[in-house]
Amino acid sequence: DLSTINGGTDGMRLTLRANNSGRTVVIKDGVGNVQCAGDFSMDNTQDTIELIYDGTLTAWLEISRSDNGA
Repeated sequence: DLSTINGGTDGMRLTLRANNSGRTVVIKDGVGNVQCAGDFSMDNTQDTIELIYDGTLTAWLEISRSDNGA
């Protein structure tokens, strides 16, 4: 589970991608400093999520996700 991302400055963008289809990484919504449209399981190397850092909220906010895995 990924619930906290350390660092970031206002407006910084971050794209995360699954590194290995054999391990599922779950981006947790509303836990730690990540806010997205519900939990997102990245279980394929083609899965991605893009986040932007909001310095006022001190949180990473979801911009988009792609659940491209087969």
